[in-house]
Amino acid sequence: MAKKSKIKAKEKKIKAQEFNSKYTKITSDVTQIGGSALIPGRVTINPKIREREEILDHYDLVFYDYNQNECELHDISQAQAKALINKFNLINDTTPHTIATSGLVKDNIDNSGPYSCLYRNLPPDIELKESNLPNGGRVFFYLISKYFCVVSIKARHIDLH
Repeated sequence: MAKKSKIKAKEKKIKAQEFNSKYTKITSDVTQIGGSALIPGRVTINPKIREREEILDHYDLVFYDYNQNECELHDISQAQAKALINKFNLINDTTPHTIATSGLVKDNIDNSGPYSCLYRNLPPDIELKESNLPNGGRVFFYLISKYFCVVSIKARHIDLH
């Protein structure tokens, strides 16, 4: 029995030596490529993967203040639904730096007249904005930091008269 445990101990020692020599070779190869034990940047860059900072800078859709009473989502047409999905994709690709040129913001909406119902239960310092959908539909929202906060989706433009 002692002979078997000596053989196993020797096998473990040989495996450990093999592992150490492979590890040393890999480390030495990496060091030769980049001059350090880190994988050099030119090896790790994939242009299809966005940088972390770039992803964090994009707007996140938030429905925390969504006003179900003013919603007409159930009335939107198929074309409007498709446009809404495309709009949500555009929002997720937009940053606070590119929102002005993105075409997302049509107008600022005042808390008056027929629009006052959209401001219900919102903090007083919120400034609503609207974005177009086909056939007069609108998405009403406000922006805070990197959050695109959807308040309501209308199938038709609000009648001002």
